Amino acid sequence: MKKKTIEQTFPDVIADVRYNHSKMMQRIDETAGPNACWTWNGPTHSQGYGMVGGVRIGSDKRIMQTVHRLLLKIKMNSDLKGLDAVHTCGNMNCHNPAHLFAGTAKEILELREARGYKHFGRQTGQVMEGPRNQTYKHGLENIKAVFLGTMDHIEFGRINNLSIKQSRKVCCDIRAGRIYKWTQFLPKETK
Repeated sequence: MKKKTIEQTFPDVIADVRYNHSKMMQRIDETAGPNACWTWNGPTHSQGYGMVGGVRIGSDKRIMQTVHRLLLKIKMNSDLKGLDAVHTCGNMNCHNPAHLFAGTAKEILELREARGYKHFGRQTGQVMEGPRNQTYKHGLENIKAVFLGTMDHIEFGRINNLSIKQSRKVCCDIRAGRIYKWTQFLPKETK
């Protein structure tokens, strides 16, 4: 049996990458309608973004790329050098090309502030307020409670169905800032 070539595995080309368009579109749920957010039902990045394989043209190096950025490249027929893919809907799991536009980091920040979020970063030390568009394995409120000391490892383990040993390790890592590094930006008065 012959091994597939790169062209057979990734038959479609956009800008600087090869990808498989039909395989990617099979994992996007468009049933909500043309104006709604379309969800991704495939592998995701640790931050929650949909990921798909591809090949960089020129070097033939295999890469993983975010689906929303690839969809924007297709929509604009461009490589988006120096630009980011911005969700107008604010839903990072949205893969509807109608909800995407190319913008700068400044435009992303302005859009977030217009939605009522505060800037979250090292320069300001502020915590983003409002609903976060991200899910956490152990729950946002539980992580905050462990970090601030209002929840012990036994209760944390019971809630998350962990053994005492596992919950103790996770709680120690949360308090020491080894995971969920954003906890260092929690307001000082609540610590």
